[in-house]
Amino acid sequence: MQVRYPHAQQWETVAVSATRGVAAKLAGGMYRDLRNDTGQSPVQVRIASDELLRREGGDQAIRDAAAQLWQRAQAASRAAADPYRTGSV
Repeated sequence: MQVRYPHAQQWETVAVSATRGVAAKLAGGMYRDLRNDTGQSPVQVRIASDELLRREGGDQAIRDAAAQLWQRAQAASRAAADPYRTGSV
């Protein structure tokens, strides 16, 4: 699942699922609650298969999506370790 924030040029990968049905449920739940570093909500959401990512950017697009998921997981881990920390995940 990918989102795009206001004025962003690229999609940001925020979740992954093996099935489109689960991805759609994730999209509905996460889309409402996500915020970027400046507190903005996403303005678009899409369910992007690995085939779509490859068509748009080759294997590098797949690696970028995986890296974005890793960064999001690390941010969530840090936030869980410090409950007084503010910011988005």
